[in-house]
Amino acid sequence: MGDLSGDGTLDLVLPGVWFENPGLDGTPDADWTPHEWPHEPVPDASYGTSARVWVADLNGDGHEDIVYSDCDTGFSHVYWVENHGGGEAWTRHQLPDPPGAPRTGSFHSLGVADFTGDGTLDVFAGEQEDDDDYMTEDGRLPMKPPGLKERGVVWRRSGGRNTTFDPVVFQRGKPGWHDAAIGDVDGDGDVDIVNKVWSTDGTYHVDFWRNDTGR
Repeated sequence: MGDLSGDGTLDLVLPGVWFENPGLDGTPDADWTPHEWPHEPVPDASYGTSARVWVADLNGDGHEDIVYSDCDTGFSHVYWVENHGGGEAWTRHQLPDPPGAPRTGSFHSLGVADFTGDGTLDVFAGEQEDDDDYMTEDGRLPMKPPGLKERGVVWRRSGGRNTTFDPVVFQRGKPGWHDAAIGDVDGDGDVDIVNKVWSTDGTYHVDFWRNDTGR
């Protein structure tokens, strides 16, 4: 959810479409007007089109943008979709894939926050540790490309209005990432990450990733 139209009310975002809130003066059964935005689906996705979405003014121009990651499929990517005003005109930017593997997994965790403490918004995403590959018999992608070690990644923002993002891999291998939550867990002013695993070798657990940027 986020104010894509700039009218002070929260709109709803799904892959490829956002629904405009009719506003506080609308009747309870007022229609939520659908608008398109330039989503890029993954061809032959493992479980069909799915995404994790955040709404935030990523480049500081006063317009709420869409940040999304493909998920529930191998070969996922992370995108920043720039709102040029009112949710009517958009530019999609793919963030660079993290280094260290020729292919990507399912970015099933996503978060937008100032992870580096420099006053600008960065992007976090993590790959899921799911080895499902039965769908490849139907011509779909494997959930996890062979040989991939799951990664936790922060894309550090720089460049002001000419926004660029530098991927930094801070974790590699199990545990993977599934619906992680972000926040200042230990109250030291840095944004931390709390994560749970999806599938493992029998031990399910929650992990607290402490951000030591300010230490």
